[in-house]
Amino acid sequence: MVRRLEILASEEEKFAFIAARMRAAGGDAPLKILEAGCGRWWPFTTIGVPYHLTGVDIDAKALAFRKESRGDLDEAIVGDLQSVNLPDAAFDAIYCNCVLEHVKGADRVLDNFARWLKPGGILFLCVPDTRSVYGFVARFTPHAFHIWYYKRLRGHFLAGQPGHGPYKTYYERSTGHAGLRAFAAKNGLGIEAVHGVRNPPTVQHARLFRAIGMSSLGLLHGDYADLLVVFRKPDSTADSSAVAAAGARSLAPLMT
Repeated sequence: MVRRLEILASEEEKFAFIAARMRAAGGDAPLKILEAGCGRWWPFTTIGVPYHLTGVDIDAKALAFRKESRGDLDEAIVGDLQSVNLPDAAFDAIYCNCVLEHVKGADRVLDNFARWLKPGGILFLCVPDTRSVYGFVARFTPHAFHIWYYKRLRGHFLAGQPGHGPYKTYYERSTGHAGLRAFAAKNGLGIEAVHGVRNPPTVQHARLFRAIGMSSLGLLHGDYADLLVVFRKPDSTADSSAVAAAGARSLAPLMT
C-alpha cells in the first residue's frame, strides 16, 4: 500500500517552495548553488538573496543554449555528475530536478552530492516516483514512446534531437523511496521534507491518472508524479548519525 504524501499542486508551487527554502538559507555572502543537470533553463526568476550559480550538464548542446540564450550561469561545466571534478564542501545548496532517473550509476552521483555540500548545506532532489501512475508508466515504456509523447502530445517538436529531451531513463533503485533513505543514512544527512509533486501531465489529465491509480487497488498513486525530498547535511560530523537516524524515520512510513 502506498502512503499519502503532502502534495505540491503544480511545478510552480514546487519552485516557490524551493525558492523559499533557499531564501531562508541565505546570508550576507552570496549563496553558492550547484544546479546538477542544469539543462536549458533555470526555473527561478529570483530567490530573494544573492547567489552564485554553477551549472553542470553532460549535454554540451543544451548547456551551450543555456549560456547563449539565458546567461544566468556564473559558471558552466560540461561534465558527467559521476566524475566531474568539484571541490568537497563547496555548495550551500544543490538543486537536482528530474535528472537522476536518466543516470546509470545514480548512487555515485548521490554520494557526490553529499560530498559537495557544505556542512549545513541543503540538497533539493526531485525524481519521478515509480509508485505514482506517471512514474510507473515512464519506467516501463520505451524511450521511443517518450519522444512520441513529447512531440505529439506536449508540442515539443525537437524532442529527442541533440540538446533536447527527453533523455533515456534507467530508474535505478537508489532513486526510489528505500534507496533515498539508504543514501541519507549512509551519508549522515537529515531529511527535512518529503512531498509529492503534480507535474503538467498529472495536472492536465488529473481524472485519468486518478482513475488508473484507483484501479491499481492502492499500489499506485494518481494524485502526483514526482517525489521532492529535501536533505540537509549536519553542521558537524558529531551530529550526523543522530540527524540521519531521525531523517530515515521521517521517510520510513513512505516505504511500506
